[in-house]
Amino acid sequence: MKKQLALFVFLALTIILVGEASALYYHLRPPKMILYANVTKDSPGMTKGFFEIKNKNNITLNVTLAPDENLKNVINIGTPQLLIEPNQSTFANFTGKVLKPGRYQGVILATYSAENHVPVVLEAQIIVVAAGEEYVEKKWPLSNYQMIGLVLVLLALLAALIFLSKKPKKHLFKKPKKSESN
Repeated sequence: MKKQLALFVFLALTIILVGEASALYYHLRPPKMILYANVTKDSPGMTKGFFEIKNKNNITLNVTLAPDENLKNVINIGTPQLLIEPNQSTFANFTGKVLKPGRYQGVILATYSAENHVPVVLEAQIIVVAAGEEYVEKKWPLSNYQMIGLVLVLLALLAALIFLSKKPKKHLFKKPKKSESN
């Protein structure tokens, strides 16, 4: 009797404590990339790449892509938030921009989330190897606000000149009329 009661209690607790078990399939390819860029004084080093993301599940997945701290100033992801329908796949494009030669290494974090499921994070390692010389960014001698102010002043002067040229001119000195007495 005690064995049956213990077995019943064990089964009841197991059924209560064990929730629904389910698994989702996550796909992020490639897991590692080595990208090369050439930096010159006149142009920064530019590179491009993409990730393939598949959803082989029967539910819609939300995928968020973000570079880690090491790559946040180097990698720009074109569409960081993706909604992938069941049995669909997509490509997430990104660009890389480096201003100095060197090796930049980090990861892109892909967070997969779905309704009633715990979010899962996968990562893809990115290495950017930049060769060349340091890029020197050409800056305007004036800030944007100063440039706008200068343009407005020039437009005001142009409007004043147009206004003054269309206004009838008054002569300060009148020419004496010729007399007929000669």
